[in-house]
Amino acid sequence: MEELRERAAEEARRQKAAEEAQRQRAAEEARKRRQAVDDSQAAILDEFFAAMGGNAGSCFLCGGGGWKEKEGWKKGAAAAEGTVGDRFGVTVDGEGFVTAVALPSNGLKGTIPPSFGRLERLRSVDFSGNGKLIGGAAVLKGAGFSCKQLKEGGFTGKE
Repeated sequence: MEELRERAAEEARRQKAAEEAQRQRAAEEARKRRQAVDDSQAAILDEFFAAMGGNAGSCFLCGGGGWKEKEGWKKGAAAAEGTVGDRFGVTVDGEGFVTAVALPSNGLKGTIPPSFGRLERLRSVDFSGNGKLIGGAAVLKGAGFSCKQLKEGGFTGKE
């Protein structure tokens, strides 16, 4: 009888160890998936940051000045210091996909790169008060945004 109890206890320990190992593998796989998503979203946002004058320095003579607020937007910041969702004005879902970018009156200038349209879960943008942004309406319409959403996001229809 004692031997049966010991076997049962040993089997329970093995089962518990196997379940723990399975949990660890699942957690590691989830971490890797999240990192892959974060890396792909970061690459798109890094291109957007560069194209929209985020790296521009202050120059009152040349009319430059860059973005007013760019916390977390420095190239590679998401991979090195946090996640894409740590960037000012960026909202992500539970899986790390960008769902909203809100940068009103932030000094954005330039051409919105076509890659911005590859933010597949992007549902909201607000670039109002940034002056003329080139190509944005076409990129976002291609990503499924309606004319109403574009107008609410600061696009005038003249892009």
